[in-house]
Amino acid sequence: MIGSACLLGSLLVAVLTYSVDRPSYGIGAGYIDRFATDLEDGHAVERELLANYANWIADNNEEIGSNSTYLLVSQWLLVLGLSIVALGLYRLL
Repeated sequence: MIGSACLLGSLLVAVLTYSVDRPSYGIGAGYIDRFATDLEDGHAVERELLANYANWIADNNEEIGSNSTYLLVSQWLLVLGLSIVALGLYRLL
């Protein structure tokens, strides 16, 4: 009973982790064209692009940090659940 609850908990934590995941994928469609027409100076475009990349990297770093914690919990619950189920099956033999 406890082993199956741990396995179900592991599955739920993993599904929730991937459901709320919100990675930033960087430049989207039209991003370069929009800034290329809005900014005349090529260096201004490069500075804007670098600033946005820095923001995207920081956002993804934050997201990866929180996801890794939840995935670690999921993995521990999986190992614990499998161990308890295996122990229960061993005792039946």
